[in-house]
Amino acid sequence: MYLTVDVLLILQTSDSSSIFINKELFPHDDPNEEKPDLCYSINEGNNPLYWCDNWHRDLSKVISIMESPNRRVSVKRNYISWWLNCRPSFVDDLMKPMLKVRLETYYLTGEIRNAFKNANKGFEFNADCLLEWHSLLNVQCDNELLKLIPAGNNHISDDFSVITIGFVGFDSLPYKMISLKFRLSHNFQMLLNVIYEMIKYEVNQMSYGVDWVLYDSSIGAILEKIAINDTRHLSALGVVSFDGIICYKKSFLVGDSIY
Repeated sequence: MYLTVDVLLILQTSDSSSIFINKELFPHDDPNEEKPDLCYSINEGNNPLYWCDNWHRDLSKVISIMESPNRRVSVKRNYISWWLNCRPSFVDDLMKPMLKVRLETYYLTGEIRNAFKNANKGFEFNADCLLEWHSLLNVQCDNELLKLIPAGNNHISDDFSVITIGFVGFDSLPYKMISLKFRLSHNFQMLLNVIYEMIKYEVNQMSYGVDWVLYDSSIGAILEKIAINDTRHLSALGVVSFDGIICYKKSFLVGDSIY
């Protein structure tokens, strides 16, 4: 049995970094043990020191660690609702009821007011993030709190695109397709970093183009990486439709052809 990883949450904390909460099934060495161990983990990029006490059997424990990290993992995380100022790139249905309870509780404790008051101190366009979380979790926003959002930052931007990624050749992935929400002004490297977090148990670090590639089926070509940190905007990649992106293990490619 393989180690299997389910991505439950992708929280975009900057233009180049995201937090992942994963559900991981660890197989037993004993063949008589049929049921694998279930654990939940949280990580941010390739910086393991950012988080400690990483694997838990209780998902709510991991959410609590996200809300209040055991160490000052980064700036602007000194209040419990800081994550509401970050973009939810992907939220699994398993997470939504738990996060909804958190958001509703913040209203009761006054924490949500702090989130709105600090809206100009978090992620870029974070006032939009606050509103997006309300819509995503189906929580009614207090219109009075909207007045606390800094002027010029109280609209929901409409320049997002849904990028659908199909996966071929990755045996440990429990899903074959996933959809992520990105601005086309985000860079290519950020997209690669997000996808790498999903497949990192089957490929090496910094192995794009060697172990795995993204294939644009709308034009029949591989999306080439032109620098170690490819900062080209997604809109500059020449992709006709972001519905046809496929992540292939390189062994499934011959030249630029799929077999």
